Amino acid sequence: MASGREGRARVVERLAVTVEELKLLVQMGKEVKAFASFKEFERAAELAVALSKQNGGWRRSLTGDEAEPSPRRRPEGALRGAAP
Repeated sequence: MASGREGRARVVERLAVTVEELKLLVQMGKEVKAFASFKEFERAAELAVALSKQNGGWRRSLTGDEAEPSPRRRPEGALRGAAP
């Protein structure tokens, strides 16, 4: 298990990669019509975005980076095709 700040940071980085993979899978699921309805996709997307945002908060708390994201970038965790 991760010990200390550096160990936690490694776990949070691995989680970030895993959550990004999840978001891609949710998007692919939408494209191949794997969801029974748009509402089902929307809920999966919302949960993936929530995970991404939580992980971003953990990352910022570990790095001390409180900078605001660039206005040209999509907000952290945002998925294409999901309602804001």
